[in-house]
Amino acid sequence: KASGATRGWCRAERFARTTSPSQTELILIDGPDSAFFVNNMRLIHDHPLMGKFTVQNDANLLIPVVRAMVDGKIQASAVRGDYANANFWRAFRSSCLLCSSDLGVRLEPEPPPTMEQFLVDRQLLSATAAGPRGWTAMHLAACEGHMDLVRELAFSRADVNALSTGPVPEIGWSGDDMGHSPLQLACSLGSMRSALTMVPLLLELRADVHLVDSVGATPLLKSTFRTGKDLPDLVVQLLRADADLDRENRFCMTPLLATCAFCESKAMRVLLEARAAPNHVNCFNVDAVGTCALATVPKEQMREAVMLLLEARSDINVRNSPPNMLFRAMQALGTVLRALGSTNKQMELMAFCATRPTPLSMATLYNNDPLISCLLEARADADLPVMWSSSAAAYAAEHPESALAAQLRHRTELEASRNA
Repeated sequence: KASGATRGWCRAERFARTTSPSQTELILIDGPDSAFFVNNMRLIHDHPLMGKFTVQNDANLLIPVVRAMVDGKIQASAVRGDYANANFWRAFRSSCLLCSSDLGVRLEPEPPPTMEQFLVDRQLLSATAAGPRGWTAMHLAACEGHMDLVRELAFSRADVNALSTGPVPEIGWSGDDMGHSPLQLACSLGSMRSALTMVPLLLELRADVHLVDSVGATPLLKSTFRTGKDLPDLVVQLLRADADLDRENRFCMTPLLATCAFCESKAMRVLLEARAAPNHVNCFNVDAVGTCALATVPKEQMREAVMLLLEARSDINVRNSPPNMLFRAMQALGTVLRALGSTNKQMELMAFCATRPTPLSMATLYNNDPLISCLLEARADADLPVMWSSSAAAYAAEHPESALAAQLRHRTELEASRNA
């Protein structure tokens, strides 16, 4: 699981399975006796070409392979009449391939389609008519980075603020997550490289930066659920257009919390300098520091993100609100899981969220030594309950092999040497 999130060849295996003609679910093996179904949400930022390779030239070798996999998926979907899926992969194609420029590889430019061919291939009756999922030509041209087509569509009076009517199940967006504008899809689905030029054009054509989809997400929030070196520039463009800095969706996620989920420290810095609220909590009452602690990223990257939040005076001792019935049920589940000796981290984490954890607790759950050190240096309260123990000290006594125990021992030894 951990290697699959970063290693290029592991990502390539998963991408090959995702782009195969069949529509079966993916199963992730989480341990020797644990597995669960997963969706494809991480395709947005975990495509193979941006993975880590022992031999970096391997990424260059994968470029034509990725192109062939995506094109094969488009063709297979169109053959079986699933134009909604074919149009999704057309929209996502540029995101898969344009990142190759980050590798120093220059792809041969593909000739832009004519308007007539563009509409025929995507099963659209006209420049203004909606196709599968309510996606119009403007939605698709914005995603695919066709700036000339977007201008031509605007001249034909296509609605730059048209809202889609169907979900996007390919990347795990919930079944009621619809109502996306062309600007939202350009920020969330198209290539971030092309979005840097497409977003200003859409804004010039009076795209509404404040429009929200059916779950309350703005274009800025959609963009921050991604990763990559172009993300900070994209965030700056949207903020200059007066995007809603702290507007949350119905899950109480804000742009800052979304960047924390992937520890995108440069984008976090942009948002914090714009005065984003550092102590906002999501629907599970997890704050920005806690969100960083749950991220599947290298530990030092996580530490850098948390240090930014501490500089912004984020509360490092925030806890969940008093448990409701759901939290009580999850607490009971946690008791059962521990009694059974479960190794399913996903279920353990769900149960753990019912114990009113602090960021220190979350760092402890993942044995994250750099983050524990960072939090203790910032005077995280070690007397608050950690995991299922009465305090950090109690947990360390029960688990002397843990990173928290090692950190507390080190602090005790330093204090003793100072007093000697």
